[in-house]
Amino acid sequence: MAITQPDLIKFGTLMIFLGIIIIFAGMFFANSENSRSNVKFSVVGMFGFIPFGFGNDKKLFTITLGISVLLMILYVVFFLQQK
Repeated sequence: MAITQPDLIKFGTLMIFLGIIIIFAGMFFANSENSRSNVKFSVVGMFGFIPFGFGNDKKLFTITLGISVLLMILYVVFFLQQK
């Protein structure tokens, strides 16, 4: 039994809707009055080959920016190797 592309599209759509339902359930059932969380985040993206990002924790941001720079270097090395 082979998995066809329409089956994968249906499965992906189902997973997206399931994720949205889980997010909404978490918003409605979370007890936000008594709970305090210390969530740290960092987001890094690329403008062409220039990495940029932001976050609320300096150490985490440094790590994610370092990973982004490493991935950029690997991309450049492998791209130049093909020519």
